[in-house]
Amino acid sequence: SHSAYYFSDDSISVVRQAYLTNPFPEAKIIGAEIRKRSRPGDQMIIFGAEPELLVAAGLPSATGHIFPYHTVDGQPYNERFQQQMLSDLNKKMPRYVVVYTNGTSWMATDLVHANAFLARLSIPVFQNPAYRRIGVVDIFKNGQIYKWDRELDGFKPSSGAQIWIYEIP
Repeated sequence: SHSAYYFSDDSISVVRQAYLTNPFPEAKIIGAEIRKRSRPGDQMIIFGAEPELLVAAGLPSATGHIFPYHTVDGQPYNERFQQQMLSDLNKKMPRYVVVYTNGTSWMATDLVHANAFLARLSIPVFQNPAYRRIGVVDIFKNGQIYKWDRELDGFKPSSGAQIWIYEIP
């Protein structure tokens, strides 16, 4: 029966049963950490469909594309929307960039386009010396591992669902 689901399971277990490794519980913790570090005027851009992180962090988005499904669904407008997101990233240089690697966050129907878009992110974020990685969340069905700052040294995430958090100090 489903009585445990409705009456005794903790909220994270319920979310995992319903949404697998979609990062709803993690957004609250990541948001709290970013909120502690942020300053007035800071912005964030999220590569993944997790706008709840904006609320949890108390920051505005640096782009109007807060649900990126339309950037990777194999449609003709994908390239234009991806360019808009990358342009917002390059022009605004938001203090925080959060990248979800989990396909459920992207709901990508076209993995070729989704992977190509993530590869294009490597230039403005992953290879930009202004951004430094400050956190990683490795999400498993039965738990997650959070690593921040110096804890990242030597840490190699191993799940298929990861969240990378970058900051301009």
